[in-house]
Amino acid sequence: MMVGLAIVSCQSPAQDNYKNTTSKLEDCRTIEHQMGKTEVCGQPQRIVVFGPWLLESLLALNVQPVGYAAHIEFFQEDYTDPAKQIPYLGDRITQQVANVGSAFSPSIEAILKVKPDLIIGTEYNDDVYDTLSQIAPTLMVKDAFDDPEQSLRTIAQAVDRGEQVEQLLTQTQQQITAARSAFAPWLQTTQE
Repeated sequence: MMVGLAIVSCQSPAQDNYKNTTSKLEDCRTIEHQMGKTEVCGQPQRIVVFGPWLLESLLALNVQPVGYAAHIEFFQEDYTDPAKQIPYLGDRITQQVANVGSAFSPSIEAILKVKPDLIIGTEYNDDVYDTLSQIAPTLMVKDAFDDPEQSLRTIAQAVDRGEQVEQLLTQTQQQITAARSAFAPWLQTTQE
């Protein structure tokens, strides 16, 4: 952790340049999240995400990450073949992704190497929020199990996909309604 803080400290002039150039963009938005408010400008292109449920939200919005921290570190190298290396979601990733450590203990050094323009973590990363915020705009969203729609909306706002998220939520609700109708006869026979 101390090495990461030293690296971040050494990078502060570059970070100042980052803030100066992005603040000139007209399409900045302030996003409320678990740790307060964060300004995100433009369309982030280099996103680091911690944990599979945040990765799932990002991919559902058709956005690819450049860095990923899994919950369980099965794999120690970068994800050069995500379809085989990232359970459940890897087949939806279309590019190589940097391994930035564990979702509960991300590697500051690995994150710095990918030069993110947005970092998305959860309430479990609150202890490193200040450090991560010095690297790039950082959001800490609620655990997706607590409020999946709000987490998805927050991420969509950050990646400038507000319209897409509403379409996605509408489609999902339609699929749930159709599934309930399809399973209703079966459910009635099993309850008798």
